[in-house]
Amino acid sequence: MENRVTRREFLKKVGQGGFGLYLSTLPLSLTSCTQAEKKTFSSFQEVYRSSSKSLSKTGLELLRYPYLQCPTTSSMKIAWKTKGTCKGEIRYGLTQDLERIANGLSPTDYHVVTLPDLQPGAQYYYQIFGDGTPLTEMETFKTAKPCSSKGFSFIAFGDSGSGNADQYRVTEVMKSLNFDLAILTGDIVYPDGDAAYYEPNYFRPYRDLIKKVPFFPSLGNHDLDSKNGQGYLEAFDVPANNPLGSKRYYAFRYAHALFIALDSNEGLLYKPDQIQGSPQYKWLVHELQKAENDPEVNWRFVFFHHPPYSGGYHGQGSQKERLAQLRKTLIPVLEKYRVDMVFNGHDHHYERSYPIRDGSIESDHDSDTQGIVYIVTGGGGRGNNFWRNRLKKGPWCAYIEDAFHVTYVEIDRGLLTLKAINDRGEVIDKATIQKSRI
Repeated sequence: MENRVTRREFLKKVGQGGFGLYLSTLPLSLTSCTQAEKKTFSSFQEVYRSSSKSLSKTGLELLRYPYLQCPTTSSMKIAWKTKGTCKGEIRYGLTQDLERIANGLSPTDYHVVTLPDLQPGAQYYYQIFGDGTPLTEMETFKTAKPCSSKGFSFIAFGDSGSGNADQYRVTEVMKSLNFDLAILTGDIVYPDGDAAYYEPNYFRPYRDLIKKVPFFPSLGNHDLDSKNGQGYLEAFDVPANNPLGSKRYYAFRYAHALFIALDSNEGLLYKPDQIQGSPQYKWLVHELQKAENDPEVNWRFVFFHHPPYSGGYHGQGSQKERLAQLRKTLIPVLEKYRVDMVFNGHDHHYERSYPIRDGSIESDHDSDTQGIVYIVTGGGGRGNNFWRNRLKKGPWCAYIEDAFHVTYVEIDRGLLTLKAINDRGEVIDKATIQKSRI
């Protein structure tokens, strides 16, 4: 007898157990669903099931499909996991002949292999092998664009990793966009950042994206709830380019832009009389000073979890005073060194501020002289309306909306175009910044 479930029952089960977990056990027909919904659900189910399979006939299996890390103009790291140890190998090249080979150092079940001596801004083909046996189909990636590039694009989002239908809808919108990299504003997986949640709530939902586009995360409060972020630190091989060698905050260059990921969970960042003693703060100042003296850096973006300006549940509720401390401690140095845009999460909605400098709204539309634009982009898929439907528009706010969404940014030399796109693929907000001196 065929198992049947209504759409309401389906969504209830999704919320209780996680979308990926539920889909893996779905031998059923979806009554009360449209044909498009049935097709979408079936597609998600197939992705989930196939993500743990491989092409190997020798018993080797992929537990985690390959994903890109630490891209530069001349190298790329690729990581994956196998069931059991094997000698990892990547065959790759500018053509489908895969004329080059890069090997792992020794047999392992967690593989990280660096591909060196690549051409900037070029597309490469690659395929993963274990003990000489193919584990994936042929995939592609592109190296980072050089500073001479005219433009590039990226997406920003956060508060996403629930493994539920909301997250998968936003993921489908991401797949429809053409972008070079992604920045994540924290709370990568729920409920508590434990390593066990990364597979169903991050690696499986984003499998088809992270195999070809690099994602750069930042730490949210939920990411620290389990073992002080151990799951996060094990999952991501971000640039540990600060004096402490920590992966909790870092910087990277892409084309003619500087990106800085901060760990806004650090307590000293909220204490005006103590922030000067923070190693992270000292490092931040140093990175911004370097960018100020580098003529090849035209754009400066900073992303971290907790929003200095937010009309959401946290920004207007119990954490209002604490978050406002960031305006006294962190924001002055970002303004001093002409950061263009700050991306945050924590509150599960979309919000864009007017340009702000010294606590006041700036009317100058030239980014060389205007203040910082703050984006809250915490609508990546955390399906809990309790956190999302208590919005209060502050005096700094240019636009605010309760919506699952992704933020899409295009750079064309001195022109920045930002779009917020909801989970139905609709543009809900659009803004531009023009730099006159580029």
